Amino acid sequence: MERHQVSIKFVSLCILILSFSSVRAVNGGPLNSYLSKRLLACATPESGYRDVLYPSTNPKTALTKRLDGRNTSFDPIIGVQGKIVERRPVGVLQKDYPDVFNMLLLAMEAFQSEDENDDLSYNRIAGIHGMPNPWQYPPEATVTPGEGYCTHNSVLFGTWHRPYLVLFEQVLHKTAVKVAQQFNGTDAVKYKAACNELRLPYWDWNAQAGMPDVTQQSFITVVKPLTGLTRISNPFYNYRYPASQVADYGVSTNRSPSANEDLQDSFDSLKSAVTSLSSIPRFNTFSDALESIHGWIHVTVGGDMAGFAKSPFDPIFWLHHCNVDRLVAIYQASHPGVYMTSRARVWGTLALGLPGVDSPSTPLFPFRHPSGEEWTSEDVKTERSIFKYGYAYPEVPVTEIDGDLRTFSIEQTRLLFDPDTNGTSFNGADSGVSAPTARLEWNCNVQIDSQGLVGSHVVNFYLGGYDKASPENSKKSKDNYVGSAAIFSSSHIMKRRSGSLHNVTVPLTPKLVERHVALRPDKSVPKLADQLYWTLEKVGLTKNQEVPLTDLASLKVAVFSTVADYPEDKTKLPVTANPLTYYGPTEGKEGGLQPGEAPPVGKEGPVVIH
Repeated sequence: MERHQVSIKFVSLCILILSFSSVRAVNGGPLNSYLSKRLLACATPESGYRDVLYPSTNPKTALTKRLDGRNTSFDPIIGVQGKIVERRPVGVLQKDYPDVFNMLLLAMEAFQSEDENDDLSYNRIAGIHGMPNPWQYPPEATVTPGEGYCTHNSVLFGTWHRPYLVLFEQVLHKTAVKVAQQFNGTDAVKYKAACNELRLPYWDWNAQAGMPDVTQQSFITVVKPLTGLTRISNPFYNYRYPASQVADYGVSTNRSPSANEDLQDSFDSLKSAVTSLSSIPRFNTFSDALESIHGWIHVTVGGDMAGFAKSPFDPIFWLHHCNVDRLVAIYQASHPGVYMTSRARVWGTLALGLPGVDSPSTPLFPFRHPSGEEWTSEDVKTERSIFKYGYAYPEVPVTEIDGDLRTFSIEQTRLLFDPDTNGTSFNGADSGVSAPTARLEWNCNVQIDSQGLVGSHVVNFYLGGYDKASPENSKKSKDNYVGSAAIFSSSHIMKRRSGSLHNVTVPLTPKLVERHVALRPDKSVPKLADQLYWTLEKVGLTKNQEVPLTDLASLKVAVFSTVADYPEDKTKLPVTANPLTYYGPTEGKEGGLQPGEAPPVGKEGPVVIH
């Protein structure tokens, strides 16, 4: 990887002068002083900086000695250069590309063994997300103490995680090349060639019920350079913390014992939620919906994955977020010209304070280009931007770069995500609408104010076994389970903007169809009013704890429907109409929307007698 060398004397001079001159920016920005900006603008060409004045939101303050002792300023995020390769489902990689999969395992094993003090170690890169430690910036650049760099509950969610994955993939690939060089003879040729095809794989959780097989095996057999077939600790099963962190974090990462079963139980609801993404016309709304789905995966896997700070240490995090990035790329390809727009910042991060606005030009700290400029969302606002960093997806292939990528991506999206329009829920009698390719889609909207929220929570929904007289005695069986709304949060009180409303959608249609309930309001609303209920759990390290609904005083559950049309022409996107909220299913229930309260989603629907 290219390293930007900076004179030790120049670094020392900058540090000395900055120690006297640097001051905090207003509005929670990082270091901001004329003198410090001029000094940094005068860096040599080798340092990657240009002779310009940088605004306070884009400081160049990394000219300090790094934790790993190297006298360099930063590591540019450039991805894997030389060839564009599709990221593939991890199961497909394991089955159809065994040599590439072997190098993936060897690279992950070596990556996880790097000295935790090295900026490019697995440990340090994982810590970028939620650990309160600056990465290639001085401590003085910290804006919100106690937080990491990740941008959650933000329009920057999808765009921030893209360079994060590019960095991880960049180092993983470089590690694989080093390992391949240790092979001899025909194995050397084979595995060096395999490295050219190595990219980060994804966990396709909208197509596979449960976790990938490779993440569930504590040991796995690989071909190593010196020992040949060797049984090793599986680097995708967990990550073993270095001795220096065991007292604080434990010996290794862990997951909920019931994670795989819980994922399987919610698979239909998850698929339905992913299906709805393609019909969302605005990027900000799409990003919020995708983040909610992503959060549910986090808390359902549980353990270290259930919190901001430690989740990236679990190797499944990278497979999970690779799929999130894939869904962002698919949306970008099928919605050209639809970009994120500015919005008030809700949560403070290590580098971004409150109050503030997240915009397309907001720096995506701590990721930088070779020029020294921070990445911004402008860098990744189109699907074709991924090709620049050496990767593609099956639904967003580089082979379509000169063709109609939008049409191809829409066709693939429809093929992957559409419900069965030949089913009974799409006939006129049960669908609630007359069009043969449309039906009413029913959902719960869960809204909370995340101000003061500590720890991740889950709202579980059930249909059936509801005891109106004593709701606490309702039958919470697997057969009655509908799905969950996850509020993915930190284990401590984060700095949040007051009125930080968090909305999560839980699809009800799959369970109604399974129960043969017609989707017409006169059939669905009475059923939901009679049988729908919900419980609240606080996510624990190994087991969730059910807590009273009153523990989330701001909880507001609403039920709404929307007409969704899935055109016969598969080159056209699904279309949804404005939602209508019904009070019947939540009236009189703890945490439910009551008559007279404003609908959090859409408009008030007609009253349905039940």
